[in-house]
Amino acid sequence: MPYPTALEVKQLDRPGRHSVGENLHLLIKKSGRRTWVVRVVINGRRRDIGLGRPEDVSLSEARNKAREAVVMARKGLPSDHAAQNAPSPAEITPRIPKKTFRNYATEWIATQTPGWKNAKHAAQWTSTLEAYAYPVIGNLGLDEITTEHLESILKPIWVTKHVTASRVQQRIDRILSAAITLGYRRGDNPARWKDHLSNLLHKPRKGNKTHFRRLPYQAVPEFIERLQGYDCLAALALEFCILTASRTSEVLQAKRSEINQDIWKIPAERMKAGKPHEVPLPSRCLTLIERAAARDSESEYLFSNSGKPLSTMAMLQHIHRMGDPTTVHGFRSSFRDWVSDCTDYHPEIAEAALAHTVSDKTVAAYKRNTALDKRRSLMREWSNYCMTLDV
Repeated sequence: MPYPTALEVKQLDRPGRHSVGENLHLLIKKSGRRTWVVRVVINGRRRDIGLGRPEDVSLSEARNKAREAVVMARKGLPSDHAAQNAPSPAEITPRIPKKTFRNYATEWIATQTPGWKNAKHAAQWTSTLEAYAYPVIGNLGLDEITTEHLESILKPIWVTKHVTASRVQQRIDRILSAAITLGYRRGDNPARWKDHLSNLLHKPRKGNKTHFRRLPYQAVPEFIERLQGYDCLAALALEFCILTASRTSEVLQAKRSEINQDIWKIPAERMKAGKPHEVPLPSRCLTLIERAAARDSESEYLFSNSGKPLSTMAMLQHIHRMGDPTTVHGFRSSFRDWVSDCTDYHPEIAEAALAHTVSDKTVAAYKRNTALDKRRSLMREWSNYCMTLDV
């Protein structure tokens, strides 16, 4: 990333420490006093060394002196000029407790976990930080992290894994923001997006948006026929998932107590939209439930081994074993296309079956009991279609 220009540095006015390149910072006191400061490590100890005021030392001179100070520090001594111009303790940002990014992130995630709707969020936060952030900034102090570090983390995955990269940026942003609030870090948040990283990382074009791979709905009956040839729990769960047009997590966490005759009532805490959802079950789904129960009769879950639900990857791995270029979630798109192309059901009925949140006021009419009746009919027709090759 190019260093800020002299004009850009001159325009800085927010109190705090501002990185301007070459390990050089501009320290702005609340009084308005401005001082060049270089951060170095001498004999294993980190210290700040003053290089004078911008009124007396230009930006280019300060950068040269910062480079000199770093070279001398590696030899165990600060440069003569740096030693002579070292600011008083009152001028240096007060020393704050040393915490590495990894240590503080672990603590912060632990404090946030009880308030998250999905207990898996903590594992997702940790896994993304371990994969992308910790290798670069995990062992750095919270006040040592710069914009350059964020670029090193995000640029390699910004285009190829944009969704993941965006989440990493947002998670680092929240953690550093909390660290600033508690005084573990001084100055700006280098992970913030607005008016900062947004100037360095482009937003992907809408045309670059990736979608879940899916089978054309015309190929679903043949897929179901092959799927029914497998005698395993993952195959039963996958067929149930396809016939109900549900999400992976909804099916794998489904409990027998949620089934009432031919209605599956999913509680709000397991739904993406945070609202309870009722799914009418075609007769084939009831058969799948019975077959799964025979494998683990004591479990509270519909699809489980030894009382534990299937892993989140079980159904996708089974699809891969079958050699098909699709995903579990992709079957929801297959269902939606089939409704549009092959039925006369109102689009809002299809959206209700998928538990999508729709802002249109007409949705209210479809939330009455008649909507459930229409969805029961819709899911029965979808099940019949999926299990009929000559349609």
